Amino acid sequence: MAVSSRAQQKTLLHTIEGSYTKEIPIDFWPTGLNSIDNNLVFINVMGMRKESNYYNLSIVPINEMKVKKRLLFKQNEKNIEKNKKLIRQDFNNSYTLRDTLCYWEKDYDTVWRITNKLKAIPQYVIHLDNKMPFIEQTGKMPEYFKKLRKTNYNCTTGLTESTRFFFISANINHRLHRIIYDKKTKKSVCPQFKREFRKGLNLSFYNDIDGGFYFWPQGLVADNKVYKLIYGYELKEYLDRKKNSTPVLDEEARKRLIKLAEKSELSDNPILMIVTLKQ
Repeated sequence: MAVSSRAQQKTLLHTIEGSYTKEIPIDFWPTGLNSIDNNLVFINVMGMRKESNYYNLSIVPINEMKVKKRLLFKQNEKNIEKNKKLIRQDFNNSYTLRDTLCYWEKDYDTVWRITNKLKAIPQYVIHLDNKMPFIEQTGKMPEYFKKLRKTNYNCTTGLTESTRFFFISANINHRLHRIIYDKKTKKSVCPQFKREFRKGLNLSFYNDIDGGFYFWPQGLVADNKVYKLIYGYELKEYLDRKKNSTPVLDEEARKRLIKLAEKSELSDNPILMIVTLKQ
């Protein structure tokens, strides 16, 4: 088990039982960590890539304690930062699908596969029209957000991939859009339902199984399983409103959920909601 401490510029290694074994020092500032076999894969995001020589991924073997290889070189960022500083952007997702490490990052359309031989292979392209040019993503953060509010630039802000589906969140014309792309049928759909307790639409899956919280994936658990975190206070508030409302498909599951909500405390850790998808 590896725990990255960005502030200390090192990664602490532990056994699965939690016992400390050793630490690996690093000379850059990663914002994320994944792994391939016995290699640690550090993620270096836009605006923070200068320390990693403008590479997206830095690979450090556990037994060697130094960078073995770097992947996904960003020449365009290096050219810009000769004169200006890029805004830091860290909307990204690294995950393992079918035993292969995958990577996506905001403002870059490509979804990459990283092989066990440490090669980066482009697999999919997520394309949005009218994206902000890199050259405009410079300056101080307040100025950047003012610019976004005044323009109609579009951007992808989240991506989760399963064996069959992509779940994509995007800001298009200043509005949130959520898109499900089916890789099998090559068709897309935008899920939505009318909010039950206030005006407007909820851009998520409606939960008619047990009447619990609506669902939109936050990440991948396994090839066809995705998850969402729900805090106890959210679940209690939601079920208090819904106890005697919409019929559900599984009454026993609903009873278990209500019992769980009644026992939840405001200080409890989030509840993990796992959904199994079609294959």
